[in-house]
Amino acid sequence: MMLVMPPVMAVPAYGWAVPMVPMVPMLPAQMVMPVAMPQPQLQPQPQLHLSTAPNMSSMPVQFNAGQPLPSNLRILCIGDSLTAGFYAGGQAFAPYGRSMGEALASVGLSCEVSVCGYSGRTTQHMVEAMHDRLVDIVGNTGLGLARILQANTYDLVLIMSGTNDMAHNHDQERIMANLGCLHALCHERGIPTVALMPPPAPIRTPQHEAVRQNLIRRIQGMTNATPGIRACVDPAEFVPAAHAPFWENDGLHFSPAGSHFLGTCLATMIAETLTGIPASPDPEMDSFESDGDSVIV
Repeated sequence: MMLVMPPVMAVPAYGWAVPMVPMVPMLPAQMVMPVAMPQPQLQPQPQLHLSTAPNMSSMPVQFNAGQPLPSNLRILCIGDSLTAGFYAGGQAFAPYGRSMGEALASVGLSCEVSVCGYSGRTTQHMVEAMHDRLVDIVGNTGLGLARILQANTYDLVLIMSGTNDMAHNHDQERIMANLGCLHALCHERGIPTVALMPPPAPIRTPQHEAVRQNLIRRIQGMTNATPGIRACVDPAEFVPAAHAPFWENDGLHFSPAGSHFLGTCLATMIAETLTGIPASPDPEMDSFESDGDSVIV
């Protein structure tokens, strides 16, 4: 089952032409979501200014999209700097969750999206600080996952972590145990989750990509075995390492355009997960190659 690339429209506030996401539906529980998108064709627009970036010093940060109604969807995005939307060397942030919320609202799914991205921190750090606070490498402070879930109710949690664990050469069994702990904490509260794979990056080597692919297979297996995980997605299918406009010059972090495009594409999957309508198969698949080195994000 593949997602269909929606038509492209200009969104000058974020600096790039991005897809308008139609309201399409979900995967059965326990199904790994094999997403594939055609090569994105972006048209340059005025660039994002640092002054428009959100303040991520105290997390989670909430973004409201659409009409402010009590029935609005509540979604939490948690992870490392790739979730925070770290760019410009950590001077500013453009989280994919903000764009995802706006894309959902554009098709009638008003929502509140909360973002908590601990830059430079591992899945191990996130588990150890679940009931506390966690200060990241740029000085931003985020509540631990348990405290976030105690303070708010959510309809869905997206978890993207593991990149920094691989950079520290953590054993993959250990990474999987910690990821499982984060997902289980949500499931215990009746909240379904989505597993976002650690993405590739332009500077990675083939050896590091092989390590990432092995972790992806493990996360896919966990998804198949865990009903509470509604889908698993490799961001590389949306934000390929080979597409330079999607990446910062450091070769590690999404550019604002990359984060925005990822969030907009993920909105399609979120609409599927929350509406329950089967997605139309995409007859065309394009694959992307990824290279680079392990690093802290």
